[in-house]
Formats: sequence, C-alpha cells, structure tokens
Amino acid sequence: CLHIHSIVLIPREVVNPPPSTTMSAEVIPTLPSPPLSVTEKDHEAAFFAACQEGNHDAIVAMLASQPGLVHACNAADHGCRALHYAVLRDSRRTVNLLLSAGAEVDAIGGTNHQTALHWAAGRGSVGIIWALAVHGAKLDVRDAAGYAPVHYAAQSGQTMAALLLTILGGSQVNIADSG
Repeated sequence: CLHIHSIVLIPREVVNPPPSTTMSAEVIPTLPSPPLSVTEKDHEAAFFAACQEGNHDAIVAMLASQPGLVHACNAADHGCRALHYAVLRDSRRTVNLLLSAGAEVDAIGGTNHQTALHWAAGRGSVGIIWALAVHGAKLDVRDAAGYAPVHYAAQSGQTMAALLLTILGGSQVNIADSG
C-alpha cells in the first residue's frame, strides 16, 4: 500500500525507482541505443524510429501518406505504440500530433502493460500528463502489477506529476496498489 504523506523534491533526472522498491527495474523503459534509422524500408519500423528519434517532420510526412501508422503496434517491443516512444522522448509536440491523428490514448505496451500515462508519470512529464488527460486518458488505469500512474510518479520521486494526477482526480492521496 502506497501513501503519500509529504512532498519531497527530487531532481528530474531521477526517473527510475531504486532497486530496493517493490517495482521491477524495467518499470520505466529508456530509449534504445543506438536509435533505429529513419531510412529503414519497413514503414512501421521507420515510423517507430522517427518517434524514438523525435523526428517530427518525418512523423508528419509518414502520417500524411499512411494515417493508419498511428495505430501500429510494435510487437518486437512488447506492443509499444508510437505514443509510448513520444513520451520517452519527452516530446509534447509529437504526443499532441499523435493524439490529434487518432492515437489511442490508453493503448497498452511495454513489459508491464503500461499506458503512455504510466510512462509520463514516472518521468515527471507534467505537460504530457496534461495533454493525455485532455485527450481522455484514464487517470487511474492499472498496469499488469496493479500500479496506477500516480504510483509511478511517487516511486520515481516525481511529486509534481503525482500532485497533478491527484488534482485531476485520477488518484486519491492514499491510493493503494493491488499488491
């Protein structure tokens, strides 16, 4: 059970919970290294690469010619979507573009079956949290381990993200995990 009793400011660079917490070390993924090249022939792979690299112009061009790419699911990366990659890149511009193009705001991806909101909360990306909320993201959605986005924010020391999620009504101050 997780209780938030006080607010402690922790640097933005702290995005993963310490190994001693109950969350797995893979909870908040990082960008692959090196990133995929936008020149790949496979359209979906190129689209995912553009999102991972933050290549906004390429994303716009690909969506103009193939609007269905916004719904593509990267099976090779545990079902992640372009929206997940835009959150990892911390690109509010790309997140807004994908949402405007019809990206599913609550799409599940990653090893723990998280939404983009889980990832944004764990990274403390309050602008992206706001954009996802405006587009109807479920603020209290749980991952495979039973954690809500506010848990990701709290476990990662992202107090502003936890506060925003609470203010938006997606979390109670004493929300319990399912474990």
